[in-house]
Amino acid sequence: VKFFISGDDNGWSTSATPLNYNATTGKLEAANVALTAGKTFVFTCNGGYDISYKVDASGNLVFAGAPVWGGINIPVTKTGVFTVTLDLSAGDGNYTYTIK
Repeated sequence: VKFFISGDDNGWSTSATPLNYNATTGKLEAANVALTAGKTFVFTCNGGYDISYKVDASGNLVFAGAPVWGGINIPVTKTGVFTVTLDLSAGDGNYTYTIK
């Protein structure tokens, strides 16, 4: 299973910005990710959108792929180069992400 960042800043490519598993933290990470304020992205899996993660109306990370197709694209609030982290380790309903 491979996860990616897919969004405005990479042309919505489902393979251009991979997340790598960090065995020390147990999280998926992508370093040096260029993001632009006002744009959006989602987390995708295996080169498609059938398994994807977005946010809900409260900003919580949620499963958004088939058959649900829900969620809101994750908004980018600041322009810069960041490390993006996806943490699925706490199970459904407790997913988190960070942009630092």
